[in-house]
Amino acid sequence: MHSFLRGYKLRIFSLLIFSSFISFCQEEDYYKEDYLRFENHVYHDNIQTVQLNINGNVMSAPIINIRGNQKLRLSFDDLGEDHKSYYYTMIHCSANWEDSELFSTEYIQGVPEDVIYENSYSRSIGQEYIHHWLVFPSENMKIIRSGNYLIKVYEEGYPDNIALTWRFMITENSLEVNGRVFPTRDSKYKFYKQELNFTIGSESYLVTNPYDDLKVTIQQNGRWDNAHYNVQPTFVKGNEIEFVNQKDLIFNGGNEYRHFDIKNLTVRAGLVKLYYTDTLGYHHIELEDEEKRAYKVYSSYYDINGRRYIKNDYISQDSNSDGDYAWVHFTFPQPQRITDGDVYLYGELTNWEANQQNKMIYYEEEKAYKGKLYLKQGYYNYQYIFLKDNTKAADDVLLEGMHSETENDYTILIYHRQLADDYDRLIAVKTLNSVRTLQLTMPQQISIGK
Repeated sequence: MHSFLRGYKLRIFSLLIFSSFISFCQEEDYYKEDYLRFENHVYHDNIQTVQLNINGNVMSAPIINIRGNQKLRLSFDDLGEDHKSYYYTMIHCSANWEDSELFSTEYIQGVPEDVIYENSYSRSIGQEYIHHWLVFPSENMKIIRSGNYLIKVYEEGYPDNIALTWRFMITENSLEVNGRVFPTRDSKYKFYKQELNFTIGSESYLVTNPYDDLKVTIQQNGRWDNAHYNVQPTFVKGNEIEFVNQKDLIFNGGNEYRHFDIKNLTVRAGLVKLYYTDTLGYHHIELEDEEKRAYKVYSSYYDINGRRYIKNDYISQDSNSDGDYAWVHFTFPQPQRITDGDVYLYGELTNWEANQQNKMIYYEEEKAYKGKLYLKQGYYNYQYIFLKDNTKAADDVLLEGMHSETENDYTILIYHRQLADDYDRLIAVKTLNSVRTLQLTMPQQISIGK
């Protein structure tokens, strides 16, 4: 009996060691360039300015109705010296952005992969590049199931040589969702945080067990890093499913985004302090020194919630191919280096990632953080965030502050998986705004061009 127990314990111990080893290896693999990430990610430095939106609406989220006629447009620039052909494929994902492990024939009608045919050579005076774009779903590759998707772009003939992966969603819009955003009821945070309440109407769609069958995700301004996952219903009253008075419905209000304007490289606008071209022909833009906003009174102004708008005002034929690139230099004065972490530039201009490219370096002699990004002409929103050592959650409060008055978009994603289903269906999407009725077009108050 004792020998049996010793053998059993040894097998359990060996299994734990093996599991820990696999987990460690997976974590190590994650940081390799060719590791497939189920997130928005660029794998090579020559790939720049990735955009994925509803075709014809550059400010939209990449979400379309499976029953509609809308299409998505993916575009990116290849700054490499050689002309490359790119292919793409799609992977169906769970509500938590893991591989659904479906066969491609279960969610795609047509070929499982296809070439990106459309491209054009840049006409800019400075940086040479090839602009690639794809409008999909296509006749060759139709999507037949709703849910989360990852589009994977790779070099022709080398499926493991990934150029980029990007998230998009296909919805059924089977449910009606109504709600609002307001300063949180928690008196301790009513000046700093925002809260959502919303109701799902299920009269025309059967949800037998909302607590187990529904998965709800809430995004703030299209970000995934601070999204709230698996939000549970509060009450079920007949055909109405209510989400109210929960911790998962409360977000930091944050602050309006900083911005700069480089649509015209010959004009100083939008916090541009200095413009010059170096001896190698690279353009440089130096922005005005900025300051910490954590303890400042809230100031209201229109922004585009961390996004960017690619535009060349000097040559207006086609900004996708006419737009030039420039090194944009940022300076953030700080009396001393912040310990236990690093400061990063953050927003759509960094693909909502914190990495070595957008990490700020502290210069003791200048008492300031400095950084630079190579960016295409356009109008940009951004913030400074702090990332504590050994964490992945971006802290945008330490340097930017938070206010309940801040204008934010909140996107509610509702997924459904019944007992017999083998994937998460996206059955409803609703966007609420903390200040105004949602407008998918550009606010007229922002001078960002036509």
